[in-house]
Amino acid sequence: MAYEAPLVHLNAGGDQLEVASGGIINVKTGGKLQNNGVDMDLSAGIATATASTTAELDTLHGVVVGTASASKAAVLDANKDLDALALRSRVLGAGNNYKIARGVHVQVAQSDTIVSGLTTVVAVVISFRDAPTAKQQYAHASIGDQAGTPAAGSFLLKTLKSTLAVADDFTDNLGFNWIAVGT
Repeated sequence: MAYEAPLVHLNAGGDQLEVASGGIINVKTGGKLQNNGVDMDLSAGIATATASTTAELDTLHGVVVGTASASKAAVLDANKDLDALALRSRVLGAGNNYKIARGVHVQVAQSDTIVSGLTTVVAVVISFRDAPTAKQQYAHASIGDQAGTPAAGSFLLKTLKSTLAVADDFTDNLGFNWIAVGT
């Protein structure tokens, strides 16, 4: 009869437990495994260390809950929120070097030119800050050609009456929120 080596055995020096392919270590209830003297959590059926290394703790040293720290980590607060995170002035989903500008404007004429602070505007979104009235029921914005009307970096804000005619009474002093994307 041929001798078959056990799948789980102590190595020749007696200082390591070796598990060959197909071998299993089954830790019974009350038993535990340790890694460098630290108990391993076996409750989920996966051995994971319950203590961090010094290097891991140094990586997070100085990071305040709810913030991001350069070259370290983003640490969420108890509500899983992050207070601020700089994305190198990029608009996600847009090309490099695009920026976002935003503001609030109260319309005073049939077509107001709003200067965004950007060099050029490639897209703009507006919404009513105040409740629409019959005098100013609908609103829209236009980036134009960015070479004449409106000037580069600006956009036009226009409103219509409930009859779809161009608004001509701005005494309700309605405010509009705007977000512009550009360079």
